[in-house]
Amino acid sequence: MNYTMNIIDQIRESIEIKNNFFSPNLSDDKILSLKETSHAFLNASSYNELEDHAREMIQTILNIHDKATRLSPTIESMRLYEIYKEYDYEKQRLHFPHLVNVYLLGLYIYHNFSRVKRLIDNRIRMTRNKITLPGLPYSFEYSGNNVEGEFQYRWRLASLCHDIAYPIELCYGNKEKLNNYFLKLRAAISTKISSLEDIYQFRDNNLLTELDTSIPSILLRLYIDYQGKKPSSGMIYHDHGIFSALLFLRLMHEQFSNYTQLLTERDDGSLIITHPILLHGPIVYIAKAIAMHNLDNDENALNYSTLKIKKVYNLHTNSLTWLLKISDELQEWYKPEKNIIKMSDTNLIIDFTNNSILVENYPEKKGNNLKNKFKKFYHPLDIIKFNK
Repeated sequence: MNYTMNIIDQIRESIEIKNNFFSPNLSDDKILSLKETSHAFLNASSYNELEDHAREMIQTILNIHDKATRLSPTIESMRLYEIYKEYDYEKQRLHFPHLVNVYLLGLYIYHNFSRVKRLIDNRIRMTRNKITLPGLPYSFEYSGNNVEGEFQYRWRLASLCHDIAYPIELCYGNKEKLNNYFLKLRAAISTKISSLEDIYQFRDNNLLTELDTSIPSILLRLYIDYQGKKPSSGMIYHDHGIFSALLFLRLMHEQFSNYTQLLTERDDGSLIITHPILLHGPIVYIAKAIAMHNLDNDENALNYSTLKIKKVYNLHTNSLTWLLKISDELQEWYKPEKNIIKMSDTNLIIDFTNNSILVENYPEKKGNNLKNKFKKFYHPLDIIKFNK
């Protein structure tokens, strides 16, 4: 690859070179459709065009595993809340195209940096399923037929859903604003969420407890309690990562409860596995990555809720979480400033050696802040290197 190109051109070229960029188990038609939509997104010449193609990509990607009907309206609600609600913020962090950029950047890193791919694949092998269904002579171990397909499944949902509860954070604890958001969310997806407590529970399943159990080093319940009483910077009462994970879990439980069979064949011949074991396996692993991706932004709450370690972003033990965090941090292009929604050029370059990710032309101020975070929260320390 020619690494004099910026990150957008690098991703564009990677899509063409890596034939499995969109998972080898997809049909040729779906792969072609995703490639064409991705190129349209990457070639967008205006912010409105970028949003239109982002919407098309999100719908197409989530529909691969029959999740679009439940999740797309929730993502759309997040976008509308950010656009039309007034709030005081350093930047107007519109997240709609950001989700797609994080998705593409994570795939780019996974397919071009063997150190990360190897560790992620190893973790997936350690957490694979074994689902046996009546009448079938074989068992399902991976949602995408193999290790890479399972990564694609988990990454699609983690990257595209990691900010879905951002409106909850932007309500700054205001009950009237929260009630208004829940009202619109109920209208969009016909769910029964009327309060924060509703998000914690689905029927007999305590989703917060299940999420806490999956992260033995941190008690999210304590993090939530601390932040609610002593909001970060005087305004963040509810961490959007934790509540995005809980909302995602709630929506997936609702989705699975609507299936009447464990295996469903769609009109195009593809199979949708809806075994409950997925809810307590891959779906929880995905929610775990979403829940952890923003914990370092409130160090006091993290210290209060951490039981064992502070290195929350550990590539070896929480590889999907690490990839989501790194992709989220490095995705710094096409983020509009407050009240200015327009495209902006980027000269960001991401290169790879055998052991490191080399980042060039990253915003200096944010880069210095990120380096300080690496020392406190990331492992290993040597994997990201910044050039001026």
